[in-house]
Amino acid sequence: MLPSRSKQIELVMSFLDEDRQDGRELKDIAAELVDGYLEAIRGDIEPGWSALHEGMAFKTSLWSGVSYVAWRGQTPRGERVWIVDSGCSYGSFSRPDAFWTEFVEESTDNRRDKSKPRPGSPGNNPVWKVGDKARRGQHPYVYEVVATGDKCVLLRDESRGGFQPESNSGMSKYYRRLVL
Repeated sequence: MLPSRSKQIELVMSFLDEDRQDGRELKDIAAELVDGYLEAIRGDIEPGWSALHEGMAFKTSLWSGVSYVAWRGQTPRGERVWIVDSGCSYGSFSRPDAFWTEFVEESTDNRRDKSKPRPGSPGNNPVWKVGDKARRGQHPYVYEVVATGDKCVLLRDESRGGFQPESNSGMSKYYRRLVL
């Protein structure tokens, strides 16, 4: 768990107030400050988690709640993961080796009733399923749903190869489902 804001301020003030800062280069002081802050963020997270993989539930001290890797694959910009949670309408793209992955702890399912999917887990979209196809308005491009979250989908443009997250409300307003 990330220390409280007041505790963080207290730690930085004590660091800056130390006599050992006299005569040191500003770059050295800044590097030590950043390294100390990263160590505080790491908190109680144990190292040794597995690489981000599709379906993985995880927690991080950088934001609250349980998040999921809903999709992992190649995009025109390189390998990416698409992260969703129960409240998101679009999800987030990230590199699977981004700095924040140091602060990830795989989340176990502690619910009593495991017969239903966990809220926010990939594939729980009530409207769209992986493999569904849609067209935006009168545009000629066809999009395929490659992953879903509770309130969002990840679309792949079949002709151009790009990826785009979209909310369920955006899908109902701007897209029409293709029946093949």
